[in-house]
Amino acid sequence: MNGFSRPLATRATRSSGISKPARCVREFPTAARKTAGLDQDVLDFSPSENVLATAGPDATARLWDAVNGRELHRFAHDGTVNAVSFAPVGRQLASASEDGSVRLWDVGSGRELARLLHGEAVVWLGFSPSGNYIASIGGRSAR
Repeated sequence: MNGFSRPLATRATRSSGISKPARCVREFPTAARKTAGLDQDVLDFSPSENVLATAGPDATARLWDAVNGRELHRFAHDGTVNAVSFAPVGRQLASASEDGSVRLWDVGSGRELARLLHGEAVVWLGFSPSGNYIASIGGRSAR
């Protein structure tokens, strides 16, 4: 047992073009959410929908198995992590932090691939559709 009694993510189902209510896959109880650094509701699904990335006030971004809730990797920053985004192919994760950095991580190994210094707290980021570029917003600038 992983300590989580309810589904972590919801999965929307679609049949014949009619949307059905989302089905809960795994959810963190409140106490487990705080322990896991999930006080913020910032997350992103991998393109395969098997992995969920979360950003937290404990200066970490984390990867979770979306089905069983098991933590796969923890990526450290020096300040609150405000945003996470998977690359379109899903092999990399970008994280943005109050520490003024955008970091690129290898999803399989958990290794940091690159660190981009923004100079001020980064509040948002996203990949281009090709995955070749990352856009970020922090303070009064977008990069």
